Amino acid sequence: MLDGKKLYLKNVRNNEKVNIDSCDVVHGQFKFYGNIDSVRVVNLFIDDIYVTPIVLESGDIFVKIDNSQATVGGTELNQELDRFMKSFFRLQDKVMDIEHEQNQSIMEGLDEQATMTSLYNKLIGLSQQKDTLFTSVVTTNYENVLGPWAFVYRVSYETDPYNYPYPSWMTNVLYTRAMQELPSWIEYIMAKAPIEFKQDAEVASLYKAFQEQQNAIDPNDNTVPPVEQTLPVTPTPNDLARPAQPSEQAE
Repeated sequence: MLDGKKLYLKNVRNNEKVNIDSCDVVHGQFKFYGNIDSVRVVNLFIDDIYVTPIVLESGDIFVKIDNSQATVGGTELNQELDRFMKSFFRLQDKVMDIEHEQNQSIMEGLDEQATMTSLYNKLIGLSQQKDTLFTSVVTTNYENVLGPWAFVYRVSYETDPYNYPYPSWMTNVLYTRAMQELPSWIEYIMAKAPIEFKQDAEVASLYKAFQEQQNAIDPNDNTVPPVEQTLPVTPTPNDLARPAQPSEQAE
């Protein structure tokens, strides 16, 4: 039950959470009211627990929260965001299932080499599906807030080591592939993007840092660059779920 809980809409910039609005849950329901000066993606929290992103725009937006997930809708952009998030988390669940398949194969005494080859191919396939998902949501929404948000979200997510809570071999495959594929993906997205997308503040900042990093890389160095240490990425769901620092605590 959420009764008695306090919900917050927070804007996150430079790893700082800024409260936009708050309300109490009464009889299982909550409502935010107000005017907005611009359309943007913000984050919903229950107390200090991250719940879901929301497109803050004019209209009646609804959020349904249950034990397993949050559903957002009511406006066109929020419906698009909800479809994307559910697709993304379905892929993440399938990645987690690979660990269970590996454990099951060990229990059943199956051929280890054949099993690992099969699981490796499945993992690469899921990674490619994620590429397609992010490319689609970014390019389809170049001219609204979802495009820049999804672009930054992907780079943030894939360059954050906390987002790889898998066995070491899975982490090595996914993280190495991400670091190898992200540069070409970023260039592909930017080459196709309209000027409005390129001028988005977060996109422009990330791309500038990316170009500076690429210029600094030794072409003869084949090691995977620590992208997460240099790109100005926004917090991921894992970041948002971490305990708030004293300066972030709600007043």
